[in-house]
Amino acid sequence: MRRLTVHLEQVKRTSKEVGRDDKNRPVKKDYIYNTITVRNLKTEKDVNDALSKIKSKNKIAKYKGKPGGQWKPGEEMVSVAWHN
Repeated sequence: MRRLTVHLEQVKRTSKEVGRDDKNRPVKKDYIYNTITVRNLKTEKDVNDALSKIKSKNKIAKYKGKPGGQWKPGEEMVSVAWHN
């Protein structure tokens, strides 16, 4: 099985209610969801189909760091890993 992880660019903050304060007013916290993970992909075709679906709806982030890591500068931040 394969796992596809994609880092997104230009994502919007979402707000979620996390509880209530002393005066029973809602307490909200902002979240940024900037990665999408798709699991249990069996073939390379499944990976490509999932990636094209993600690309059609979102903008994939490009690596801006120094060379020598997982990605090269300017490369799309997409990774495919094996998992059980």
